[in-house]
Amino acid sequence: MGIILRSTDHWRSFALQLRYIFPASHPMERKSDTLNLRVTPELKELIRLAAEREHRTIANFIEVLVRQHCGEHGIAVPAKQPLSR
Repeated sequence: MGIILRSTDHWRSFALQLRYIFPASHPMERKSDTLNLRVTPELKELIRLAAEREHRTIANFIEVLVRQHCGEHGIAVPAKQPLSR
């Protein structure tokens, strides 16, 4: 079942509802960090092909691999501490 939005007013109302359902995170909180890697052209192409085969972006493919590796080796991600106000 899809959502049909026929006018600008419908879009505006929908956006306001989404903000209510999914409030913005704390303004200082970062949702992601940038990681730059140097790899050989061959490795980059292998990563691209593997990600494409999984229908993932390169970033998502690498994230899945790292999470999978950590899960298999008992490496836990530390819990985030809430920001004090």
